[in-house]
Amino acid sequence: PIPAQDGHEALRLLAAFGTGAPHGIQLVLMDVQLPGGLDGPQAASLIHAAHPPLPIIPMTSLISPADLARYRAAGMVGTV
Repeated sequence: PIPAQDGHEALRLLAAFGTGAPHGIQLVLMDVQLPGGLDGPQAASLIHAAHPPLPIIPMTSLISPADLARYRAAGMVGTV
């Protein structure tokens, strides 16, 4: 695991490590309520734009239909 403290750090880590096998980041588990001004769906949208095949799974207890639609629109898949 490579933890990020906020959405900006998640973007920096993806740039540093890259994506894909064998050594890049292959999956993102994203907290939807990240601190630092860039929340999970916002960060996921930027990640998805740069790395469309990379799966981004939101971790949250916020699962109303509107929340789930927001996550899907940001490129997130499923929920944990």
